[in-house]
Amino acid sequence: GKFEKRKIYDFWIYKYSRHPQYLGFILWSYGVMLLTALAPVPRGGYQPEPSL
Repeated sequence: GKFEKRKIYDFWIYKYSRHPQYLGFILWSYGVMLLTALAPVPRGGYQPEPSL
């Protein structure tokens, strides 16, 4: 940006993160972590019938 005399984008999401994809991944991973922490854990699970 500085050396090539181009404008540096510093509005909206770029104000907080230069790599919005990384920020999105971090937010997604925290969301999955919260979802799994708050979701009830099924007991027993699925057990198919034995085949002969």
